[in-house]
Amino acid sequence: MEKRILGKTGIEVSVFGFGSYRVDSRVRPQAEALRKALLSGINFIDTSTNYSDGNSEILIGEVIKEIEVSTSLRRSNFIIASKAGYIQGKNLESVKRHEAQGLVYPEVTDCSPDLRHCIHPSFLKDQITESIKRMDCGYLDLFLIHNPEYFLMYSHERDLTKLRKEYYSRLRAAFEHLEEESKAGRIRYYGISSNTFGQQSFHRHFTSLEEILKISPNGKFDKGISVIQLPLNLKEKDSLTLVNQAENGKSAIKLAHKAGLGVIINRPLNAIVNNRIERLGDFDMQGSFNLKDLQASYRKVEVLAETVIHEMKRQMRLGYEKIQDMKDSFGIARFLMKNFDDLDNPVSLTDLLEFYVNPRIRMIKSIVIENESTPGIVVEVAQNFLMEVKNFTMILQTIVIAKYNMNNMKLHGILNNYLPQELKGHTLARKSLIMTASLPCVSSVLVGMRTQKYVEDVIEASKNLLTSEQEAFWFMER
Repeated sequence: MEKRILGKTGIEVSVFGFGSYRVDSRVRPQAEALRKALLSGINFIDTSTNYSDGNSEILIGEVIKEIEVSTSLRRSNFIIASKAGYIQGKNLESVKRHEAQGLVYPEVTDCSPDLRHCIHPSFLKDQITESIKRMDCGYLDLFLIHNPEYFLMYSHERDLTKLRKEYYSRLRAAFEHLEEESKAGRIRYYGISSNTFGQQSFHRHFTSLEEILKISPNGKFDKGISVIQLPLNLKEKDSLTLVNQAENGKSAIKLAHKAGLGVIINRPLNAIVNNRIERLGDFDMQGSFNLKDLQASYRKVEVLAETVIHEMKRQMRLGYEKIQDMKDSFGIARFLMKNFDDLDNPVSLTDLLEFYVNPRIRMIKSIVIENESTPGIVVEVAQNFLMEVKNFTMILQTIVIAKYNMNNMKLHGILNNYLPQELKGHTLARKSLIMTASLPCVSSVLVGMRTQKYVEDVIEASKNLLTSEQEAFWFMER
């Protein structure tokens, strides 16, 4: 796979990197996907101390050890980046235990009962220790401060001037510590991963790369900030196109490139539009269905739901509250039909099924079907109900996917204006990766490759990078 120089670090990284946001050491197929990626020429791995509650880092360490045993490749052949800033999950539990003993990290930002954030040197020092320990990797090639803008988002300070002064003061203190970590050999280079480099400069959450370059140590013995990581995709272009660096008249990515920083892109296939995630890809469909099919299945589900409730009242003598709970669980299809017009995104629908529908299905199975005291007739009708719900949700998913894929055709058409003939028939995901990685100012594009098939898709995309200038798409198509 093509390698590029990661800015002033001089490190060679694969044009696509393995993004480890949702990988877990307890899921073997994900380990196999990482192994395939590393053996296929992808040498760059990105993770964070909070990804899968630390299990992402554990998986990376385990896979590299396996590769060292079975091949001639060694730890030094791979570039590992990790990040820190979030305090949640096991990390939060550990922090609370230390607080009970009087050991408190300074400058912690409270975000919610289950989430805090901190970039204080003492916290970063401990996180680097834990990160290296989990991966058993000896050192980190890159260490990034993870979304420091959480301080801007959750601080109670209303004066924007004071808020920003404190923000960059904290970042400078973090940089000074990371210089010491670099000199000690625990990290090689450092940088920032932020989602707000591409914000309007007047926005409260804006992270200014200009200001960061001003406060970054860069003396005779200092490395200074070397890399940035930020989102860029076909629908979120501002980090590349929005001129928000006032003194330089450039966008964040353009300024980073000019300053010799490595530019790492995340979320190339997941756009956040109107606070909703949109997957930049075409979805496979299970058959062909229309609204009449959905309505017919809906009527069957409703009849079965009414029958189950009737039989439960008649034969099980359940109390009023229990019956009401059951009505809610058996009202799955009604809820989905009520929200049908808003279901235009397969990703959102999948989340809805996972967090709304599936818990109710589990409740029906537990309380009704698997309950030995439930009369046979009730069990039978409940089973028929769940079978028809499965059919209903399958039809619904197919219709939503068909509508989504149809909407994608417009984007396909726009992209095809900038692609050679041989690439016009590729999937939207592959086109997205090609267009993003073909930008000359981009060092590496991180992709979540949780299956071997995803790895294969990324490898194919890497074979079709564009050599001609394609920036016209990013700047002309809004």
